Amino acid sequence: MPGADLDRGVALLEAGGVIAYPTDTVFGLGARIDRAEGVARILQIKGRDPGRGMPVLVADRRRALVLGMARPGFAELAGAFWPGPLTLLLPTAAPIDAVVAPGGVIGLRVPDHGDLLALLDRLPTGIIGTSANRSGSPALTSPSAVRTELGSEVDWILPGRCRLGEPSSVVDLTVDPPLIRRVGALAGAGLRAIWPALAAEP
Repeated sequence: MPGADLDRGVALLEAGGVIAYPTDTVFGLGARIDRAEGVARILQIKGRDPGRGMPVLVADRRRALVLGMARPGFAELAGAFWPGPLTLLLPTAAPIDAVVAPGGVIGLRVPDHGDLLALLDRLPTGIIGTSANRSGSPALTSPSAVRTELGSEVDWILPGRCRLGEPSSVVDLTVDPPLIRRVGALAGAGLRAIWPALAAEP
């Protein structure tokens, strides 16, 4: 990502703006999690139920553990699949808006996308990592598709492509046994090969 684009993204997020950006999975909608106005705009843009929570993207495992508490399986799964298409649900380790982490549970991911990681590395906290679409609509994987669907509702659309084109898999480490809540870009068998205690959601 050109330095000017990186600076623009950081400034928009600092000011409470909302950006759309490519990840390794699908296009995301982002605002800094400590900017309530940006988080509220994302809910409005998507038409999303505020009680559902929204995943958070961070630059690395260390920053993830500022926001969430490690649980059995975290080190193994994060070590195998981060950066990558795995969202881990963890108990919150710090006060976080309930719109982001309802019930004290936060979804965290380190994406495998160089430009996005460069942006995340410039930020003091994570950004919302929900998909850039209306709730219930298919996920989007190109800037042109995001522009068509969301247009001027976002402050900026970062250029780039999504390598995988499908959502992340989601593993819940707050329950015992831990559950695979969603099979996405990572298959259940691959996840269980790393942490055999994982169960499929009934």
